[in-house]
Amino acid sequence: MPPDWTKAPSHLDVLPKVRLLILGPYRGGGASKLKRIRSSLITKGISNCRLVLDFRSPPEQPEDMTYDLAKSEYWIRRADILLFIFLGNTDNTGVAYELAYANRVLRRASDSIVAYYETNSASTSRLIKQHVIRYSREITEIRFDNDDILIEKSYGQIIPKLDILYHKLSRRRFGEWEKSSFISGSPTLT
Repeated sequence: MPPDWTKAPSHLDVLPKVRLLILGPYRGGGASKLKRIRSSLITKGISNCRLVLDFRSPPEQPEDMTYDLAKSEYWIRRADILLFIFLGNTDNTGVAYELAYANRVLRRASDSIVAYYETNSASTSRLIKQHVIRYSREITEIRFDNDDILIEKSYGQIIPKLDILYHKLSRRRFGEWEKSSFISGSPTLT
Protein backbone atom coordinates (compact mmCIF):
# COMPACT_ATOMS: atom_id res chain seq x y z
CA MET A 1 0.00 0.00 0.00
CA PRO A 2 1.45 3.40 -0.93
CA PRO A 3 2.17 5.86 1.87
CA ASP A 4 -0.49 8.43 2.78
CA TRP A 5 1.08 11.72 1.69
CA THR A 6 -1.75 13.75 3.26
CA LYS A 7 -0.04 13.42 6.66
CA ALA A 8 3.55 13.78 7.77
CA PRO A 9 5.47 10.51 7.42
CA SER A 10 6.36 8.68 10.57
CA HIS A 11 9.89 7.57 9.94
CA LEU A 12 9.74 5.05 12.75
CA ASP A 13 7.09 3.15 10.76
CA VAL A 14 9.81 2.00 8.35
CA LEU A 15 12.28 1.02 11.08
CA PRO A 16 11.38 -2.70 10.84
CA LYS A 17 12.23 -2.61 7.10
CA VAL A 18 15.76 -1.22 7.56
CA ARG A 19 18.31 -3.82 6.53
CA LEU A 20 21.04 -3.36 9.12
CA LEU A 21 24.15 -5.50 8.74
CA ILE A 22 26.41 -5.80 11.80
CA LEU A 23 30.02 -6.52 10.90
CA GLY A 24 32.50 -7.48 13.60
CA PRO A 25 35.03 -10.14 14.60
CA TYR A 26 33.59 -13.58 15.38
CA ARG A 27 36.62 -15.06 17.15
CA GLY A 28 37.44 -14.80 20.83
CA GLY A 29 33.81 -14.56 21.94
CA GLY A 30 33.02 -11.88 19.37
CA ALA A 31 30.25 -13.87 17.67
CA SER A 32 28.24 -14.27 20.88
CA LYS A 33 28.72 -10.58 21.73
CA LEU A 34 27.58 -9.55 18.24
CA LYS A 35 24.55 -11.85 18.51
CA ARG A 36 23.56 -10.20 21.81
CA ILE A 37 23.88 -6.76 20.22
CA ARG A 38 21.82 -7.93 17.24
CA SER A 39 19.10 -9.32 19.50
CA SER A 40 18.94 -6.07 21.48
CA LEU A 41 18.58 -3.99 18.31
CA ILE A 42 15.84 -6.33 17.06
CA THR A 43 14.03 -5.84 20.37
CA LYS A 44 14.22 -2.08 19.74
CA GLY A 45 12.36 -2.53 16.44
CA ILE A 46 15.14 -3.08 13.90
CA SER A 47 13.81 -6.50 12.99
CA ASN A 48 15.93 -6.82 9.82
CA CYS A 49 19.17 -6.60 11.82
CA ARG A 50 21.58 -9.35 10.76
CA LEU A 51 25.14 -10.65 10.94
CA VAL A 52 26.71 -12.14 7.80
CA LEU A 53 26.55 -15.58 9.47
CA ASP A 54 22.74 -15.25 9.65
CA PHE A 55 22.43 -15.69 5.89
CA ARG A 56 22.36 -18.70 3.64
CA SER A 57 24.87 -18.76 0.82
CA PRO A 58 23.93 -16.35 -1.94
CA PRO A 59 23.18 -17.69 -5.41
CA GLU A 60 26.26 -18.88 -7.30
CA GLN A 61 28.39 -18.55 -4.17
CA PRO A 62 31.87 -20.05 -4.62
CA GLU A 63 32.61 -23.03 -2.39
CA ASP A 64 36.36 -22.39 -2.36
CA MET A 65 38.87 -20.45 -0.29
CA THR A 66 37.09 -17.15 -1.08
CA TYR A 67 33.69 -18.25 0.29
CA ASP A 68 33.63 -16.01 3.38
CA LEU A 69 34.95 -13.00 1.47
CA ALA A 70 32.37 -13.32 -1.31
CA LYS A 71 29.51 -13.89 1.14
CA SER A 72 30.48 -10.82 3.17
CA GLU A 73 30.76 -8.60 0.09
CA TYR A 74 27.45 -9.89 -1.25
CA TRP A 75 25.45 -8.97 1.88
CA ILE A 76 27.27 -5.65 2.39
CA ARG A 77 25.94 -4.58 -1.03
CA ARG A 78 22.38 -5.45 0.01
CA ALA A 79 22.27 -3.72 3.41
CA ASP A 80 20.79 -0.26 3.95
CA ILE A 81 22.99 0.55 6.93
CA LEU A 82 26.32 -1.02 7.89
CA LEU A 83 27.35 -1.18 11.56
CA PHE A 84 31.06 -1.96 11.91
CA ILE A 85 31.99 -2.96 15.46
CA PHE A 86 35.66 -3.13 16.43
CA LEU A 87 36.03 -5.11 19.64
CA GLY A 88 38.94 -4.74 22.01
CA ASN A 89 41.71 -7.31 22.41
CA THR A 90 40.85 -9.31 19.30
CA ASP A 91 41.78 -9.48 15.63
CA ASN A 92 39.68 -6.92 13.75
CA THR A 93 41.39 -7.46 10.39
CA GLY A 94 38.27 -8.82 8.69
CA VAL A 95 36.12 -5.93 9.88
CA ALA A 96 38.76 -3.45 8.72
CA TYR A 97 38.70 -5.05 5.26
CA GLU A 98 34.89 -4.90 5.16
CA LEU A 99 34.96 -1.23 6.17
CA ALA A 100 37.47 -0.40 3.44
CA TYR A 101 35.47 -2.40 0.87
CA ALA A 102 32.21 -0.66 1.77
CA ASN A 103 33.66 2.84 1.79
CA ARG A 104 36.37 2.78 -0.86
CA VAL A 105 34.94 0.32 -3.38
CA LEU A 106 31.18 0.73 -2.92
CA ARG A 107 31.26 4.36 -1.72
CA ARG A 108 28.94 3.56 1.20
CA ALA A 109 30.51 5.85 3.83
CA SER A 110 27.23 7.69 4.45
CA ASP A 111 25.56 4.33 5.19
CA SER A 112 28.31 3.33 7.64
CA ILE A 113 28.43 3.50 11.41
CA VAL A 114 31.81 2.64 12.95
CA ALA A 115 31.97 1.74 16.63
CA TYR A 116 34.93 1.02 18.89
CA TYR A 117 35.73 0.97 22.59
CA GLU A 118 36.65 4.34 24.00
CA THR A 119 38.15 3.11 27.27
CA ASN A 120 40.41 0.65 25.53
CA SER A 121 40.97 2.65 22.36
CA ALA A 122 44.58 1.51 22.20
CA SER A 123 43.24 -1.88 21.13
CA THR A 124 41.69 -0.31 18.02
CA SER A 125 44.16 0.18 15.20
CA ARG A 126 45.25 3.71 14.41
CA LEU A 127 44.64 2.94 10.74
CA ILE A 128 40.98 2.21 11.49
CA LYS A 129 40.64 5.49 13.37
CA GLN A 130 42.41 7.33 10.55
CA HIS A 131 40.02 5.74 8.05
CA VAL A 132 37.11 7.13 10.07
CA ILE A 133 38.79 10.55 10.15
CA ARG A 134 39.32 10.46 6.37
CA TYR A 135 35.60 9.83 5.82
CA SER A 136 34.41 11.87 8.82
CA ARG A 137 32.02 13.98 6.74
CA GLU A 138 30.01 10.86 5.95
CA ILE A 139 30.82 8.05 8.42
CA THR A 140 29.06 8.06 11.75
CA GLU A 141 31.47 7.31 14.59
CA ILE A 142 30.45 5.75 17.90
CA ARG A 143 32.72 5.36 20.88
CA PHE A 144 31.45 3.16 23.67
CA ASP A 145 32.46 1.77 27.04
CA ASN A 146 30.05 -1.16 27.22
CA ASP A 147 27.49 -3.02 25.12
CA ASP A 148 24.49 -1.10 26.51
CA ILE A 149 26.01 2.22 25.44
CA LEU A 150 26.86 0.75 22.03
CA ILE A 151 23.28 -0.43 21.53
CA GLU A 152 21.77 2.92 22.59
CA LYS A 153 24.18 4.95 20.46
CA SER A 154 23.71 2.66 17.45
CA TYR A 155 19.94 2.94 17.68
CA GLY A 156 20.27 6.70 18.10
CA GLN A 157 22.38 6.98 14.93
CA ILE A 158 20.11 4.74 12.85
CA ILE A 159 16.99 6.84 13.46
CA PRO A 160 18.27 9.98 11.66
CA LYS A 161 19.22 7.85 8.64
CA LEU A 162 15.54 6.92 8.24
CA ASP A 163 14.88 10.37 6.80
CA ILE A 164 17.06 9.56 3.79
CA LEU A 165 15.81 5.96 3.49
CA TYR A 166 12.10 6.64 4.07
CA HIS A 167 10.95 6.72 0.45
CA LYS A 168 12.85 3.53 -0.48
CA LEU A 169 11.80 1.64 2.65
CA SER A 170 8.13 2.66 2.56
CA ARG A 171 7.80 0.84 -0.78
CA ARG A 172 9.99 -2.16 0.00
CA ARG A 173 8.51 -5.62 -0.11
CA PHE A 174 9.69 -8.84 1.52
CA GLY A 175 12.72 -9.94 -0.51
CA GLU A 176 16.01 -11.76 -0.77
CA TRP A 177 17.35 -10.33 2.51
CA GLU A 178 14.47 -11.77 4.52
CA LYS A 179 14.13 -15.01 2.53
CA SER A 180 17.85 -15.81 2.73
CA SER A 181 18.15 -15.28 6.46
CA PHE A 182 18.14 -18.16 8.94
CA ILE A 183 16.31 -15.93 11.43
CA SER A 184 12.87 -14.40 11.34
CA GLY A 185 13.49 -11.20 13.29
CA SER A 186 12.27 -12.56 16.60
CA PRO A 187 13.72 -10.82 19.64
CA THR A 188 14.33 -14.23 21.24
CA LEU A 189 17.33 -15.00 19.02
CA THR A 190 20.33 -16.73 20.52
